[in-house]
Amino acid sequence: MSSLDQLIAAGKSLGFEGKELQEFVSQQQTLEREERAAKREETKLREEHQVTLEQQRLSHESHQVENQLQHEAYVEKLKFELVEKEKVLEGQLERAKL
Repeated sequence: MSSLDQLIAAGKSLGFEGKELQEFVSQQQTLEREERAAKREETKLREEHQVTLEQQRLSHESHQVENQLQHEAYVEKLKFELVEKEKVLEGQLERAKL
């Protein structure tokens, strides 16, 4: 960012005087404002992109945890069913022995 004195000196070194110097300084200030605005926009977009990536990562992790929990619940259900079938078979075996 150039100071006003620096812009005036730069304009004078290019041969500008009076109204032309004022226009040069004004144009340079406008360009610098636009550059700063573009940098802010770039920073904002980069930050938004980082937030989006983090949200996607968290969503993926959440789905992984959900799938793992569903898998564990299914395994527990199968174990329970197996124990119940073993009980039935044991009961049938006991009756067959009698």
